[in-house]
Amino acid sequence: MAKLGELGLNTASGTVKLPVYDKSDFSNSPVVKVQTASGVGGLNLVDPTNSDATPVKIKTSSGIKAVSKTGPSTGPSATVNATLNSQTAKITVFEDTTGNGVADNTETVNVQDGTNTTSLNNIAGGTDNTYWIQTSLSNSNTEKTAEINSIELNV
Repeated sequence: MAKLGELGLNTASGTVKLPVYDKSDFSNSPVVKVQTASGVGGLNLVDPTNSDATPVKIKTSSGIKAVSKTGPSTGPSATVNATLNSQTAKITVFEDTTGNGVADNTETVNVQDGTNTTSLNNIAGGTDNTYWIQTSLSNSNTEKTAEINSIELNV
């Protein structure tokens, strides 16, 4: 996520700094575009009741929105830290969205050496869903073992 800068807006209670993010951080074109010294960016709009909402409100075709203190959500992702030692590894993320214990969505990711974050386009995301991860390590040389040091799932 690339923060391009801040837009200062004077209000009755003082100046509110609104973060401006690169257009590529938005899944759709941002509703409010802002020209900065670093290029054209956008303001991330959220529901006014969102805990990240600033006091600045904007009327849109979807109703009243607030400018967020944080950047746009990039959707579900997995961050994997691995030491592969010239071996291969995969993780498969399973998601149960209906609560029946069966995966409704799955996505397999080829793990890269080091720490890497991958967007999970087949995973719906949401804290009410159940997730589990299966790892697969392939070692062609038993003297060099691939290791998955950590997996962080962001939903």
